Amino acid sequence: MRNVTIALAASLLISAAAAQGPTANAQVLAPNHAELENVAQAAGPEGMFALGRSYQLGAGVPINYRQAVQWLQKAADAGHAAAMTTLAMMYGRAAGVPYDKARSDALMGRAVVLGDPAALAMSSIRRPEPERTQWMQKALAAGDPFALVMHALDTSQTPERHATRQRAYKVLQALADLGDLDALDWLGSLQQVQGGEPGASLATHRRLIERAERAYQAGNSYAAVQLAMVHFRISVIPGGSSEAVARQWARRAVAAGNPTARDLLGDLAKD
Repeated sequence: MRNVTIALAASLLISAAAAQGPTANAQVLAPNHAELENVAQAAGPEGMFALGRSYQLGAGVPINYRQAVQWLQKAADAGHAAAMTTLAMMYGRAAGVPYDKARSDALMGRAVVLGDPAALAMSSIRRPEPERTQWMQKALAAGDPFALVMHALDTSQTPERHATRQRAYKVLQALADLGDLDALDWLGSLQQVQGGEPGASLATHRRLIERAERAYQAGNSYAAVQLAMVHFRISVIPGGSSEAVARQWARRAVAAGNPTARDLLGDLAKD
């Protein structure tokens, strides 16, 4: 099922790349939306989810959160658990949509019941033991990116940890290539924490900054939170950024009314 999602998103990327070139932005020639929607509709819930994610990420089409929610909701209504989780994250972060905690919690709860790996991983951190570990282990076995990152951040040098890190890099890179902001964030953090080539981490974080700025311009206030965090994180890397820039983005996140800004950004968000 996941192969269908990646395949459709990748095909959108390929077709858009040919038309857009290396300096793609929202002003490019748009693909045939009616044709894309017909393909998504014919593919059923997985196709609807793929198209919704494409609009959410700007993968082959300009970012359009209204269209993203429309297609993700269609998929969720048809029982697609990953679509429920994606919507839950959007509503819980005010990421391109108005903040709605009740709706976010309800969607995430439904996705957990259906066993969606991402929902299990994200929800596990609020569960008591042994349920917390059980849910995370299920997500890890299914290859959920967040679960892989949490496992890979353990720096113990065992064959199991090494295999997990390699798997995490592979999964995150595939999602990063589609413009997933979380994947870019986690990939850059993993590269930085693991103490590899600093240039690799900085390059990934620069990709995150580029995509997050695009998301912010499209109306995603949570992208300002991510931009504040990434600028602060790379301020310690030579040639990275500065705390002053991080504070500018933190102020924008607060001014935009993002409900997560003050909790996630702490002192950065203070006047």
